[in-house]
Amino acid sequence: MSDDQDETIAPLNPRRGDDAASAKASRTARSAFKKNSSAFVRAMQSAMREYLAMRGQGVERDDAIRGVELVLRETWPAKPTKFPPCDLCGDTGWSERVCQAYARCQRALCSERGDGWEHRYVIPCSCPRGDRFRPRPKGEPEAIAAAGKVKKLPGFSKVGR
Repeated sequence: MSDDQDETIAPLNPRRGDDAASAKASRTARSAFKKNSSAFVRAMQSAMREYLAMRGQGVERDDAIRGVELVLRETWPAKPTKFPPCDLCGDTGWSERVCQAYARCQRALCSERGDGWEHRYVIPCSCPRGDRFRPRPKGEPEAIAAAGKVKKLPGFSKVGR
């Protein structure tokens, strides 16, 4: 662009209409949207306004973010968990594996089928969500109680007398 050319730059977001009717329609649409917003959306909008005001007053970024985090934790519909999200299982508790020739799944059938045999299987993940799927070893009192249980033998029946 040279100095002798006088070009006007078009605005990035031009207004659709400058007349009063379109401005009124725009205002009513915005107010209708605000009325239909959930409590969470309204709380987050006010938290973001407060965040911007605090940043404008010179509050450090980390302190302002903590304020937004507190509002988010109070108004979030479902309470967040204390565990960080797991990348291996996607918080399901199961880790997906592929049984291949160099890493078999410990089943006898898979090793008998040969090198070309592959399939997918899951194992309990190493994250805290996978703990509920891992077998628990029996403790000493449980092992003793299990050993003392005897299967009841079938006795005489009234029919066979």
